[in-house]
Amino acid sequence: MLYGCSGARRTRLGALRGTRPAPGTRIALFALAGRFAGVDTAQMGIDTFDSTVSLRDLRNPQLVVSAPATNPERRPESFITVSALCVNRDGALAWIGRRSAIGVPEPTYELHLLTGGLNRIEATGAAKLANLTLTATTLSWTDATGRHSRHL
Repeated sequence: MLYGCSGARRTRLGALRGTRPAPGTRIALFALAGRFAGVDTAQMGIDTFDSTVSLRDLRNPQLVVSAPATNPERRPESFITVSALCVNRDGALAWIGRRSAIGVPEPTYELHLLTGGLNRIEATGAAKLANLTLTATTLSWTDATGRHSRHL
C-alpha cells in the first residue's frame, strides 16, 4: 500500500501491487510536491492496459481531480500507459501518456497539463516525449526536435 503524509495526516493513495489477477489495479507512478500527490493508477486487464491520473491534497484525503492518461484508443487490445508524471507545490499536474493498440503502427504520445481543474494537451504525436519537468511557473519536455517549454 502507498501512503502520502502531511503533518499528522496519512492519506492512502493506493496499492503498489495488482489488486487481483485480472483485471488488476495498482499504482504505477507517483510524484509528491508540498502537500500534493500525483498518482498514475494502472488498470491491467486481459490484452488491455489503461491508466488514470489523479491529484490528491494530502491535508484532505479526498480526491482533488482525475483524468484519463490519454484520449481513448478506439481499437481492440489497447494499451495506455504513463511514462512520466510531475506535480508542483501549487497543485499543477503534468504527465506524458502513451497509447497504442493492435493494428496501429506507431504509438501516440500526449503531454497533459492539469491546472485549476482544466486538462490541456500541450503536445501530441508519434514522436516520443521525455524529460518532463514542472516548476511553479514552467512546464518543460523534449521530443525529436529538442527542448520545449510553456509558461503556466
